[in-house]
Amino acid sequence: MSQSPKVHEMPFTRRQILAAAASLAVLVPGQAPRADDFIELRARNAELGLLEGGAGKTGAWILGKGPAPAVIRAKQGQELKLRIFNELDNEIWLHFFGLRGPSELMTINVPPGEKGVDCVFTPPDAGTFWIGPVSDVSRHRDMGLYAMLVVEEKEALDPAIPDLPLIIDDWRIAQDGTMEGGFGDIETMVGEGRLGNWMTINSQFRPRLPIAAGRFTRLRILNAANVRSMGLQFKGSDPLLIAFDGQPVKPRLLGTKALTLAPGQRADLLVSAEEGDITIALDLFEDVVEIGYLTRDGEAAPAAIDDNFALPPNPVTRPPAKPEPRLVKIALEGGVKGGLKSAVFRGQTMELRTLLENGKGWALNGVAG
Repeated sequence: MSQSPKVHEMPFTRRQILAAAASLAVLVPGQAPRADDFIELRARNAELGLLEGGAGKTGAWILGKGPAPAVIRAKQGQELKLRIFNELDNEIWLHFFGLRGPSELMTINVPPGEKGVDCVFTPPDAGTFWIGPVSDVSRHRDMGLYAMLVVEEKEALDPAIPDLPLIIDDWRIAQDGTMEGGFGDIETMVGEGRLGNWMTINSQFRPRLPIAAGRFTRLRILNAANVRSMGLQFKGSDPLLIAFDGQPVKPRLLGTKALTLAPGQRADLLVSAEEGDITIALDLFEDVVEIGYLTRDGEAAPAAIDDNFALPPNPVTRPPAKPEPRLVKIALEGGVKGGLKSAVFRGQTMELRTLLENGKGWALNGVAG
């Protein structure tokens, strides 16, 4: 694994925090009538054994008890009560990605301290969602600050299909397992971003995860990486795609095609290990690497499912089409190959060199920061 050069870190700015806060309702930490009414989620420091065999320790920030990422389970149409604590030294901003809910609760600020912040709402949609950071994202997500949120269907599937969460991430770590720096590094920001060099599933290196023989298993997959898009292959099975980004889709077999997930995207697949174990591999374009295995538990047997199987649709309301939609041009410029020459920053037009000196390498409609 490669070593990163020493870099200067760039914290999330106070101005950016205030700008985000202006559009959000302030949440007051509440008290539950009984402690067991709420599901507790704690942001905290942890030491993870990410290397093979658990050798070395990686200092991380996690949501939950660890070492595997937290998986929160809720039921469609039933009240979900979360209490989130922040045991870190810095405040965090978290968002419920892909989930429809009260706008004032979908992005929340959790200051450090002993009091938790309560989130109480009823998820209208079933699916695979996640909770992750929206401030200082490069640092917070790379440190492991995320959790999967599974909202189960209102009516249980028949026959019942067991599910298996797969949270896939790439970490940038040194050979001894320590987290490498580079958060906010200008060269990284204008290049490919902070790509990791060590792949894990559920915070494990090449795990062997058992699935029942003779039946289908529902894989709930999240790409938790910061910038890496993943092309996933499942050798030994022909997965059936049944949901994408939390919403049911018309089922289709992947065949020989890889499942491509951008950072933050999710997919639900049905797989069966009828003939043997399943190898999960990552297509890196120049190479294909194995990142985990689904091992058959039990005697080999064919798995069956109805020919017309599909997940029930979510109650999505489509807005009426407007005869003359408003068109808004958005120009994103920057990066190593973006051709950005100048942009407005803090009310002044600056050349690219000056922008980079101020930690800005991208502009939206000619405005940086």
